[in-house]
Amino acid sequence: MEANYDPYNAETRALFANPAHAGDLQAGPARSALAEVSESSAGAKIQLAVGLVDGQIQKCRFRVLGCPHLIAASEWLCRTLEGGPAADLADFRAADCMEPLGIPIEKTGRILLLEDAIRLLLEQLDID
Repeated sequence: MEANYDPYNAETRALFANPAHAGDLQAGPARSALAEVSESSAGAKIQLAVGLVDGQIQKCRFRVLGCPHLIAASEWLCRTLEGGPAADLADFRAADCMEPLGIPIEKTGRILLLEDAIRLLLEQLDID
């Protein structure tokens, strides 16, 4: 391996260093849901929460126990979704964030946890 090899690109480093959407969803949104998924009992874990008002994602928050790529991907997802229509939840695919964040293919399984969390949110919110 190269001596100067860096597994994290600039975007991943920026999102990991400033996870503005990390934390719990505060009271306020008219409708909210929380999903929690994990890779295994000792693996990566994600909590993803959304708060909706009039069909729009007013707030999106996350908590992650995992690698910098997973934390950055969770922040990227929240930044992307917040302010948009709730229907955008159904359009997310893990691949959407893997390229811009330079996430290696071997971490696909962890990033797929975001899809699992969104699927649970969609079920709770009864959104197609």
